[in-house]
Amino acid sequence: DKDEKYNWRKMYQIHLIVYGRPEVLNRIKSVTYNLNGYPPDRAKQEGGARKKNFELKELAWGQSYVRADVFIIDQPEVSEK
Repeated sequence: DKDEKYNWRKMYQIHLIVYGRPEVLNRIKSVTYNLNGYPPDRAKQEGGARKKNFELKELAWGQSYVRADVFIIDQPEVSEK
């Protein structure tokens, strides 16, 4: 629903999950979603628990780009430059 908090814009709920075979999902340590165009305090969010497929539910009002950083158990992290 539109409300004053969002300047009466039409809002949409986005629902992000990691989809895959259970044996593959069990190798994931964590997922971080990077939401382009969101305020700094909400631009980087951790995905939920493994049993919920690392889900994230968020509101959006227009076109949004999302990058998911998937961290694998026992795999060294690569720093991005």
